[in-house]
Amino acid sequence: MMDPTELTKESTTESANGGMRLFEKLHEGNVTVDVSGEYILPDYMPPVEKLLRVEARPVIDEKYCSGEKITLGGHICWKVLYLSGDGEIKSFETEERFTESCTIHRLDDNCIVWVQCAAENPVCRLSSPQKMSLRCQCELTLTPVTPRDVTPRVATENESDASSEQIESVQMETGLSESCVFLTAQDRGVRCSEDIETTDGEIDRIISEQHMAILTDAKTMGEKLEYRCDVSFSILYHTVTPDGAGAYGSVQAHFPITRTVEVPQWTDNIACFGECEVKELGIQIGTDRSGQRRLIELDYVVDTDFTAYENKKTPVVRDAFSVEYPTRLQTQSCRTMKHRKTDRVNFTVSGMLPVTQDSPGQVIDLRGEIHQVEVRGDKNKFVISGNVDLSAILSDADGDRIFAQTGEIPFQYEGVSDGFMGDIDKRICCAVTDLRGRVEGGQIRCDMEIHLCFNVLEKVNQPLITAIVLDTEQPLERQEEDGMVLYYPRAGESVWDIAKKYRVSPDAIRQSNGLDPDCTQVPPGEKVLSITFE
Repeated sequence: MMDPTELTKESTTESANGGMRLFEKLHEGNVTVDVSGEYILPDYMPPVEKLLRVEARPVIDEKYCSGEKITLGGHICWKVLYLSGDGEIKSFETEERFTESCTIHRLDDNCIVWVQCAAENPVCRLSSPQKMSLRCQCELTLTPVTPRDVTPRVATENESDASSEQIESVQMETGLSESCVFLTAQDRGVRCSEDIETTDGEIDRIISEQHMAILTDAKTMGEKLEYRCDVSFSILYHTVTPDGAGAYGSVQAHFPITRTVEVPQWTDNIACFGECEVKELGIQIGTDRSGQRRLIELDYVVDTDFTAYENKKTPVVRDAFSVEYPTRLQTQSCRTMKHRKTDRVNFTVSGMLPVTQDSPGQVIDLRGEIHQVEVRGDKNKFVISGNVDLSAILSDADGDRIFAQTGEIPFQYEGVSDGFMGDIDKRICCAVTDLRGRVEGGQIRCDMEIHLCFNVLEKVNQPLITAIVLDTEQPLERQEEDGMVLYYPRAGESVWDIAKKYRVSPDAIRQSNGLDPDCTQVPPGEKVLSITFE
């Protein structure tokens, strides 16, 4: 429903001037895809002794519409870390493709469709030391919005369009409805090259990597958008010393990208949300200035998709009648959205990760990801909460055994919202950076920084008049013999209410009584209105 402050007597007029367009959300709900496959280790890789870590990252490769059906094509990027029979940490990567379709009523070419995906419950099971089965659920959240013309159709009872003369007899009362409009922009194909220097022995192989990219700042200036994206990497590698001894090492680094892009029709006070994705990642070992293999060279491409949100007041018809014919109104609900909050925050989180196996000696590698986040409104604030899913690779106290430990650490962020939020729609990007772990008292002390880029919309069911139906077979009959009546306005009655009661135009009442053209209320007891019938 519309808030009382958004649709008032003072904001109404009696004619619809066109341009009545609201963005409507067409679909509510998620789509779940079961993705599974098998992987056989090539002969040159040692067989699996124990699985240490399983990561599943969903990627949307294509998105297209056909009629009222949207089809999504993508793949799950699997990264598996395991311990081989000779006690070394190895890894492999593989992909499993998926395709899913969803029927959305009234989907059209003007739709903007956002897709957020998450891989849930990834499982890797050994069928043999060199063969394993992979399975996960890919949760797809679709948000399609489209501009909808909400100007009501004027028709007759036999469902044909009314004539121009019949349309002229219709009086419409409009009010301003505040809802969100959406604009989009892209910055694709940003190529980057970076180096990471390590401080331990020379690197002989890179075992695995994890990367994240998140928008950390965005502001509009005129019709230009200046933004900053931070790309972070966590890399596990193996080093070798001159005497042939080997050791494991890990390093973290993040690199900022600052860009300016053209954004026609954007205003300075518009809210901007962005999603960043790293593609075409190339990683190799390089040499530093002294000629030692202590350099990790990165080449990658970053794509960023932006969505702008701005609340605007749009006129919608809230009542109508004909001065000539009996009138019937057809109504329908439109699922609009109102922008409540867009922000980018970062904060530190600390916690203890219990170790349930052996006595931990050293943390070899520590990764953290946020898969699910809950957003809830509470009066004039909103709360974002979730868990950081942690995966640690450790050696025991004697350094003879390598094992894995998983767990989670909760976090919560509270922010101020612009008024009460009811049913909300959210888009959130999360990144965990500067993750540090050290052994304390048989547990792992974890310190990290969490980055959140989020957008919160309130879902509003807007009642609309979709059609004004005239009974042209039975025109109204005037019963007044003298062609005029005197009327004493009552408390709370508007000019529109009186006009509808006597089936005359509000402008005719104003003109015959010398009222201001914008007058909507006549205080009771101050004036007797003369209502003339033509």
